[in-house]
Amino acid sequence: MRPRRLEVEGFTAFRERQPVDFIPLSLFAITGPTGSGKTSLLDAMGFALYGQVARIGRHGLGELVSHGKAEARILLEFSVDGSTYRLSRRLPRSGAQQGKLERLEGDTWVDAVERSGVKALNATVEELVKLDFESFCKAVVLPQGEFAKFLKGEPADRRRTLVALLGLGHYDRMAGLARQRASELKIRGEQTRRILADQFADATEEALDEANTALGATAAGAAAARKALVAAHELDSRRSAAATRVLRATDLAAQCEALAKELRAERSACVQAEIDRRDAAVERKAALAAVATAGEELAATTAAVEKLTERAGSREELSRLRDASERLVELERRVTESEGALGELATRETEATSELTAAQEQVERTAAAVTGAATAETGARTQRDAAKAAHEEALRVLAAVRTAEERAEQAGVALAESQPTAEEAARAAERASAGVEAAEQAHEQLRREHTVAVLVADLGPGDPCPVCERQLQERPAVDADAGARLAEAERALATCRTGAKAAASAAAEARADVTGLERRVSECEVGLNEALGGARNADAVAAALASTTERVAVVETALGEAESAHSAADEALAATREEVARVSRRVDAMAVERQALEDAAKLAVADRDAARELLRGRFGDEIPPDANARLAAEYEKAVQAEAAVTGVREQETAARDRLAAADERLGKATEATAEIDLRLQQLRGRAETAAGVASELTDEPVAPALPEAAPGRDARAEDLAAWCDEAARRLGDVGDAATRDAAGAEADLAILAEGVGIEAVAEAVLAAVEQHERDAGAAQVRSEEAVKMLERRVSQREGLEGGIAADEQRVVVLEVLATELRADHFVDFVIQETLDVLAVRASEELLRITDRRYSLLSRDGHFEVVDHVNADETRSVKTLSGGETFMASLSLALALSKHVTELAGEGLGARLEAVFIDEGFGSLDSETLEEVIDALERLREDDLLVGVISHVAALAERINEGLEVRKEGTHSVVVQSP
Repeated sequence: MRPRRLEVEGFTAFRERQPVDFIPLSLFAITGPTGSGKTSLLDAMGFALYGQVARIGRHGLGELVSHGKAEARILLEFSVDGSTYRLSRRLPRSGAQQGKLERLEGDTWVDAVERSGVKALNATVEELVKLDFESFCKAVVLPQGEFAKFLKGEPADRRRTLVALLGLGHYDRMAGLARQRASELKIRGEQTRRILADQFADATEEALDEANTALGATAAGAAAARKALVAAHELDSRRSAAATRVLRATDLAAQCEALAKELRAERSACVQAEIDRRDAAVERKAALAAVATAGEELAATTAAVEKLTERAGSREELSRLRDASERLVELERRVTESEGALGELATRETEATSELTAAQEQVERTAAAVTGAATAETGARTQRDAAKAAHEEALRVLAAVRTAEERAEQAGVALAESQPTAEEAARAAERASAGVEAAEQAHEQLRREHTVAVLVADLGPGDPCPVCERQLQERPAVDADAGARLAEAERALATCRTGAKAAASAAAEARADVTGLERRVSECEVGLNEALGGARNADAVAAALASTTERVAVVETALGEAESAHSAADEALAATREEVARVSRRVDAMAVERQALEDAAKLAVADRDAARELLRGRFGDEIPPDANARLAAEYEKAVQAEAAVTGVREQETAARDRLAAADERLGKATEATAEIDLRLQQLRGRAETAAGVASELTDEPVAPALPEAAPGRDARAEDLAAWCDEAARRLGDVGDAATRDAAGAEADLAILAEGVGIEAVAEAVLAAVEQHERDAGAAQVRSEEAVKMLERRVSQREGLEGGIAADEQRVVVLEVLATELRADHFVDFVIQETLDVLAVRASEELLRITDRRYSLLSRDGHFEVVDHVNADETRSVKTLSGGETFMASLSLALALSKHVTELAGEGLGARLEAVFIDEGFGSLDSETLEEVIDALERLREDDLLVGVISHVAALAERINEGLEVRKEGTHSVVVQSP
């Protein structure tokens, strides 16, 4: 994983959106003052990938949101295995975080997570990066407090990290799959054996030979049955033909008998139809005479009515004139009353209109007062809201100041408490160092003395001196206890050195604690200054709060008065508007009333004028006083004349009804005669059809020739009936002969059935022979299928037996593979080998930066340090001082970053393309720092992105590339270092 671009907004010191471009960087430093947010950049990167921060974990992340911001937004663009991804997360101050992962395809970003939710997002990121959060903090981002964990941590934690880095979990999954596959193959083998025993026990070569023999026998039987079936069908066809002739002859004879009965019934119908036709003709002649008489009377009466209508008008006209005369007086009265009501209404409308104008003017005056009151209330409410906002901000600032003061005080107390301890540890280290020097001097003196004693131990008088080579006169005097005292001095020296190392380690740890507390005090002071926001102290903030409290009370009172005035104005306006509405309703009601009166007056005038016009058309311009009586007399005459016409018309209608009934009776009689003729024709056609069918039964004619048609209908019916009687007798003779022929065919069929061994009644012989042929054919097919089935089953048995043998061989291979890939076997071997290789590679860097003093050794999952200055002494890395621990951890981290990819299997492990280091450089002397920078420079050659966070100016100047985090007011910004 290699980061390309980072965007931070609302996260710790980065209140505003801050982009960071890693693409042009390789080895770079991140510098800036304490509390500016250097470590926050690494925290943001870890949070973007995993939703966690090393110094906090998964919980309490809302505290990282910048002061005054509702949420933090982080965006990280990175590359993995040639693909580019964009990961964005949102962290609200309270509530669940949200995230989204996208992949760049061409010029388009597409979703890279199939399921929704933060859990699915985190799982996808771990799958891409191939590291969990803890491994990421040990191999990529090395935050404060986490740097030395891979070196000094527990073997189980180190093992978990290497499993993730090297992709060794893949081998565990391979072992599991091998065990699962072996188990499946064993189960499949047992199932196959049971199938062979249960379902293929009869699938043998012997059974196949027996089936082929049975097939030959059934094939011969089937051929004989097919031959018998052909003969049986011929005999059955002969019997069926004879039986058909019997049935057809019998049926034709019955048809002829029925036809004779129908013909004799038609003869009686012919006589009755002729009688009905003659009676209907007589009745029609009488009805025609009655219709003519009624027509003459109707013409005379209608002429009299027409003369009366020409003189006095029709009854409808006379009725309209009578109605107009009776209504004229009433209409005159209604017109007079409508004119009076309209005049009275006009007076009331004038009064109501004046009252409405006055009410509307009052509404305008009251609305202006409401507008003024509303404006005053809005201004008061704006002042109230501003005062409250200022009060709440003052409360928040005071609380922040109190909290910052408390944290600063606690940090100062802790610093004051730790400084004496650090000073005492430094003095103890100095005393221990002085003790080591004294012990070394004593040891050196004794070593020289012991050397003389060793050289002269075996010399006597006359022996050459080992120094000047002159002969000795006497045995040299030596101290016999020099060797013992030398051994004691060596032990004392070793004890002093151990104590000095412990004292130096304790002093370094105490110094580191003081440094951390000083940084904490500085951060607290920065936080206090930010909280004060320019105020002198907390008392000034409290005074500002009191002032805002008084201001809130004043504007609350003013707002209450403005609201009361506004409410009173609203009530007055509502009252005046109600009065306008009431008067408007009166005016509207009067308008409706006036319209109704005008409509009624117009209608009355129109009705009156219409009545006058109608009567003037009858009597002229002057309408006589007795017009109503005169119209009534003429109307009565018209009614009587119309009644006379109605009576004569009813007589004519009755005569015409009688004529229609006679016409209908005559038509029915004529139709009955026509139907009889049609039926006689149909019956003769049926007789002709029967004669044609009968001629097909035998080679010689059966029925006699049909008689010629007689003139009368009854005679024609009787002649045809006699023909039917003779045809029925002759057809009976034909049926008897066909019955004898069918009996002979049945006897021959029974003899055939007996020949093939079938016992059945005559009617079922053919079916039995057919069934016998089908049974024989089915037996042959079954034998063929049995042979084919046995052939397939024998082949299947051989295949199953071969599969069992192949599976048994695969089970052996899979079980061996599962055993070899066990986590406590192969994976542990790979991890130990990896630790050994890492120790060797890390030692190369550690020897450089410690001036050939230290190297690392891997043993039983732990790291040990080899002290080459101290006789190659081997001891735990936990005995290293703070600075020594940093150098050893850095060497191991660099080796891990450079070589983890080549140590992992192809495509399995994580590919480390970046490493970020956030501590320790301040504990190095100038020479060691140069060696460390050289080591970091060598990583640049491996195309590895390396970022270091440090306050050491020499480090930033030497690297000469980096990012600078600056404080600008209440937020931080990141700029490219010059």
